[in-house]
Amino acid sequence: MKRGKYFRLIADVYVDGKSLSKELISLGLARPYDGGHRDGWCSTNTKDKHL
Repeated sequence: MKRGKYFRLIADVYVDGKSLSKELISLGLARPYDGGHRDGWCSTNTKDKHL
């Protein structure tokens, strides 16, 4: 485990052998982030399938 820019814990989480982050991204519940500029959620042009 490591610490990020603001000393927050950074960890890869796996549930039943699957990457939680990849699963959330594939379901449209999260977006990848590489540390650069990110747009707000409202500016994305995707349809919400889960409401």
